[in-house]
Amino acid sequence: MQRNSTQPSPLRYPQIDEIWLHVAGQLGFSVVRSQSAYASTDGRGTIIVGTDDTLDVDDCVAQLVFHELCHALVEGESKLQEIDWGLENTNERDISREYAALRLQAHLSDTAEIRTHMPPTTEWRPYYESLPTIAIDGNDEAAVIVRSVICSSLFARWQPLLVNALVATSVCLHDGAEK
Repeated sequence: MQRNSTQPSPLRYPQIDEIWLHVAGQLGFSVVRSQSAYASTDGRGTIIVGTDDTLDVDDCVAQLVFHELCHALVEGESKLQEIDWGLENTNERDISREYAALRLQAHLSDTAEIRTHMPPTTEWRPYYESLPTIAIDGNDEAAVIVRSVICSSLFARWQPLLVNALVATSVCLHDGAEK
């Protein structure tokens, strides 16, 4: 099921924001909202997410923090102290690593059956929506990368916290995040 990118994200609830701010904190990151960035990291433990007025209507804290954490996992411990995890996003140098983060995002989202609620935005959405049912399947470079990430010690440490956050997000979605 594809979500229309002109509709507000169903994840735009303070309760869901809190889930993702909390899990980022558990993983050693603080999250700040700023008009200076859409989504970024300073390499010193801060994930920067745009303010609501700078984000697209279909964006939200949950999906942007989650996506950044997936990037961190794909880049690994050696890149946690680099700005934007050491990725270059002004050219196609790291496109396979972007795709690996998207595959990981879909794979993890599937554990709570909320893949369609956690998509990336902008130009990456069509790739994400075209991923196979088992997001880590395939022989392309991104699939190979993400399968190695899943075997990493960093993933072993982070995965339970991320899955808990995804399940909590799913519960909020089913409850209408009204409570």
